[in-house]
Amino acid sequence: MSETDRPAAPSLADYRALEAELAARPWHWPVVALAIAMTAIFALLVPLLPEPALRMMDRRLGLADLTAIVLFDIYIGVFVTVYYLGCFDLLRVWVGPVEARSLSLLLAKPIRRVDYLRAKLAPIATRLALLGTVMLAGKATLAWLMAGAFPVVAFVAASAIVLASSLAFVAVMNLVFLFFRESYAAILVATAAMMAPFIALTLQLYRPDVWVDREGARDLLTFPANLVRFPDAAPLAAAIVVPACGAIAIVAVALAARRLERIDAAG
Repeated sequence: MSETDRPAAPSLADYRALEAELAARPWHWPVVALAIAMTAIFALLVPLLPEPALRMMDRRLGLADLTAIVLFDIYIGVFVTVYYLGCFDLLRVWVGPVEARSLSLLLAKPIRRVDYLRAKLAPIATRLALLGTVMLAGKATLAWLMAGAFPVVAFVAASAIVLASSLAFVAVMNLVFLFFRESYAAILVATAAMMAPFIALTLQLYRPDVWVDREGARDLLTFPANLVRFPDAAPLAAAIVVPACGAIAIVAVALAARRLERIDAAG
């Protein structure tokens, strides 16, 4: 075979295209469909809750009616669903190849570690953004029909905050996963970490006395109830939070690339 007849060596663009294809998991859409359907089920169940439970949600979280409660459920549901989908997809980046003993083959390619991570993470992030947007649109439609109208601009801004913060959290967990070599341990840590954004919310539910004389901190930290309680502040908050989440994700990917390079150097 002559030099001109030989097939060209796979390029970085070919590798990125392959990773983009692998990022389209067949089980993503059934999960999204189930998540959307849960909004309808939740909207039907909320009126059946005992009156004391409804009063507690109003008094502690500021969720005064069915619309507010359903919006709260949408924000927390999309955040958690996107986060878990992302964490399971992240297993293909490091932990899975380590378990399969194929990582050395992947990293033997003439590719910078940051390019390897970008090729893996970019399609995952794009896919998660698409799935999250579809979930939010489907859930919002059901909420509008079953629970009543709500401010659209505030909802779009709050949705941007939810999606951006979830994606940034996934990027941070990618860095954390580089310190683990078993899927079980990685997912266990991811589950524990998922509780962190809701610590303030949990305190507001069960220990509201913690926030006495700290109302400003309470209103800032009780995510995502604060997105429902203060809809007029959502556009300004989105203008601050979304770029900040993007910066956090970029830094997390850069640190992950350095971590991979150090692992390589250590042999």
